[in-house]
Amino acid sequence: MKRTLRIFYASIPLLLLLALVAWTASNAGSYRSTWLGTFWVLNGLAPQYQPINDYGVSMYQLNDALRRVAHILIGFMAVIVMDRILRIVTKMRGGPRLAIACCLSLIVIGTGAAVRYRSSLRHVRIVQFVSSATGMFLGAVAVSVAALDRRIVARLQDAPPEVVKGSADDGCVDASDTDEEDI
Repeated sequence: MKRTLRIFYASIPLLLLLALVAWTASNAGSYRSTWLGTFWVLNGLAPQYQPINDYGVSMYQLNDALRRVAHILIGFMAVIVMDRILRIVTKMRGGPRLAIACCLSLIVIGTGAAVRYRSSLRHVRIVQFVSSATGMFLGAVAVSVAALDRRIVARLQDAPPEVVKGSADDGCVDASDTDEEDI
């Protein structure tokens, strides 16, 4: 029963991510909808400023960049969520778990592509997959750095106090020592 609850709680972020991907990949995430949303947000944030075209950037370029960032974030979140689920559900560690998390992230990205393919206002482009793959790579790097950081912290906690604080023979000065001279 406890394992079933752990699996259930671990799957909640995945279900939320899949719902977010399906919603944004549907007609709600069409180019027209995101363009209007971007325009509305810009006018809401700074209505007194000049149009963005006066800065040498068109709304098309801004909207396209924001859409690429959204694909990168989806790939990033997919890897992190899948790695977290595998960490909770399985006993795998390190590289194999991260590799499987990346493969499972393709399901999330594929879900978005399938919804876009079936939608009347949407289409699937290769740049969307490249952006999502970039996000997956950045997510894998983030998971790897976090794991490396945890290993370093664990080793420092197990190390003798003189290694952690610094010793006289390695040139490090302990922060508690004062370097004041007597005047």
